[in-house]
Amino acid sequence: MLGNKYGYLQENVSETFGGTSGQTPVTQNWGDLSGTAATRPFYWDGLSGPNANPGWGVYVSRTGTASALSSGTLHFSFLGVEYHTYATIRLLINQYGYSCQ
Repeated sequence: MLGNKYGYLQENVSETFGGTSGQTPVTQNWGDLSGTAATRPFYWDGLSGPNANPGWGVYVSRTGTASALSSGTLHFSFLGVEYHTYATIRLLINQYGYSCQ
């Protein structure tokens, strides 16, 4: 709406790197969605994650890939206007580095 930001989906993941920071090998320790927020009359529904792949506490080798995925639906309802958007965020770590998608 007019270029303004009304909702933030924030994924926090704790990592222990076995070599170069930001690259595999890595172990994903824990994650949460603290910092996720919406400005009224927007609100989040169905928040999920972070979901670690291959799992929390699992060591991922140098040639492997680790990821964490979170999602939710941002809603708006005011004076008969309805707005819904599904949002996801994914952290991906491999031997070349990391990215957020």
